Amino acid sequence: MALLAFFCGVVAFIKPYSIHSVMSGFMLWTVLSTSLCKYLTVIFYRNEISEIIQFLPKYCNNDQKYVKMFIKFHHFFFGFLYFLLISSILTVIQHLLHHRYDFSLVIWFPFDAKQPMIYPFVLAWEMLANWTCYMANALVDFLFYEIIFITSIEFLILKKDFRELKVKKLKKEVKTITKKIDAPSTSYPNLLSKLPPKMSEKEEKKIIITKKVLQKLIERHQKLLETRKLINKIVQLPFSLTFFMISVVLCSIVFRMTIEYSYLLQLIIGLIINIIKISMQCTFGQMIIDSSNELVDGIYDCGWEEFEDIQMKQLILMAMMRMREPEKFETYGNFEISIEEFGKIMEATYSYFTLCRNVFN
Repeated sequence: MALLAFFCGVVAFIKPYSIHSVMSGFMLWTVLSTSLCKYLTVIFYRNEISEIIQFLPKYCNNDQKYVKMFIKFHHFFFGFLYFLLISSILTVIQHLLHHRYDFSLVIWFPFDAKQPMIYPFVLAWEMLANWTCYMANALVDFLFYEIIFITSIEFLILKKDFRELKVKKLKKEVKTITKKIDAPSTSYPNLLSKLPPKMSEKEEKKIIITKKVLQKLIERHQKLLETRKLINKIVQLPFSLTFFMISVVLCSIVFRMTIEYSYLLQLIIGLIINIIKISMQCTFGQMIIDSSNELVDGIYDCGWEEFEDIQMKQLILMAMMRMREPEKFETYGNFEISIEEFGKIMEATYSYFTLCRNVFN
């Protein structure tokens, strides 16, 4: 069905009847081309995606706070899918209320689709094709966003684990001080006189255990950075294409809203859907930037300055050097995916709209 709609959209674009035909065919073509690109990306990187999915939820599932965040993300995304379904139904209702034999998309058919007996079936097919196209696009986006969301949570969990190194150390120091305070005053000189010049076996074991924990955290940190780079490699092409396509589609929608009032409801729905899509992409990109910045603070707050072992300090220093710049996702052309970039896309869309408006006038 999607391929048939793609073919019809291309034909409508090649043989335009009006500016509505051109822009409608272009919008259909952009949705289907981005969906096809995303599906091919998933097929090509299926082994890497499977490896990422097996690695990421390993620590996330143990914390109820982050599990609740994950559930909220699911609720929001499925709410967006329901909105897509409702919007498809609303476009059909719009045509029925106006009592006109027309379609939301200008698609070429090898027969007269506006015949009274055929029109309802073609309209239902168009709604289903519309829904299928948007669902195909949204479901792949859901996979990408879920991986990015869990990656950002893993950064936050790692930050928490680094900070717990200092918390555990402080708790042990408090217990030691409390024991000394509770002891009789006469025992203080004896305690001081019996202190060994070298480290005790218990203290050595504690340092060895702490070093092993720190090494595991460093390994997790390194694996997480490699995972982030792999995710960026997977989503770079689809996100780059989405950035470009949506900026052009938003421009065409706003432009059509100024010249075609009969399709206003359809255009408003399309505008909302595309703004939500690009804002979600930028929001999840921003989550990686923010969580990686918080991880740097967590590594610094692990109490490294109090470590007596030089090797442990070197491990912390290496981890901090790897995080000199926040982790981020980038499109082709080195454009970072962030909230700031969302503002730039809106500015570019307005510039394209102004240019189209001046040319049209």
